Amino acid sequence: MHVEAAAGRTIIFATHYLEEADAFAQRIVLMARGKIVADGSTEEIRARASGRTVTAAVDAETLPDVVATLESMTEVSNVSTEGQRVSVASTDSDAVARRLLTDLGGHDLEITTGSLESAFVSITGDQADSDDNTANDSTTNDSEAVA
Repeated sequence: MHVEAAAGRTIIFATHYLEEADAFAQRIVLMARGKIVADGSTEEIRARASGRTVTAAVDAETLPDVVATLESMTEVSNVSTEGQRVSVASTDSDAVARRLLTDLGGHDLEITTGSLESAFVSITGDQADSDDNTANDSTTNDSEAVA
């Protein structure tokens, strides 16, 4: 498929395997129950559904203040810690990263997004859609990818 796309051809395929769509498509159109629920690049869809998660290491003595500061940011939906690492779910990862690195002493920063499957579940709001038992039911787990 990549060779054909590189030659300038548009490739359209429908799949229930969201990992396949994520790996091959430049543009994804997600459908649920016969309706388009999302349209965009894989990054756009994953970020729209789950935002991004920013993690960073901070000094142990400043951790409580860092958490409090992050929780006060409007872009932040959740803050958790594990050891000296803080994990921040956010709709604006750039703002969180900037704050962590410039004001809060963060280092070893990582920014990640959720999987396309978790985005699909989030967008459709139906946990059962990601269950393997319904993966072959075209009315509940349709996705189309356009590369």
